[in-house]
Amino acid sequence: MPIPYFINKKKGDLMSRITADILEIQTSYLSILELMVREPLTILFTLIVMFTISPELTLFVILFIPISGFIISIIGKRLRKDSKEVQQQQSNFLSIIDETISGQKVIKSFLSESFFQENLIK
Repeated sequence: MPIPYFINKKKGDLMSRITADILEIQTSYLSILELMVREPLTILFTLIVMFTISPELTLFVILFIPISGFIISIIGKRLRKDSKEVQQQQSNFLSIIDETISGQKVIKSFLSESFFQENLIK
């Protein structure tokens, strides 16, 4: 952080933020460690139960999961690309709306409303 940030803030605010951040990091690490122990055990137990119930179905599921993960990965990449395009279009649209609203007096004074309506429709 730049020096003016520390000059403008009270020491109590900074200490409070640092303490809260440390507690948040500590809580996050504990959650991650818990997941690292619990989830593999859950998967192992589930696989044992599945093999006990139906070995054939379990093998099918074990083969199907990577294939479905690959398909989901491809779809996710395509959705991310489309999402970026939508965000860009929304950004352009909101910029036009902002310019139109902030320049309303100028637009009305030059009687240019029809031009901006056509521009907005595009």
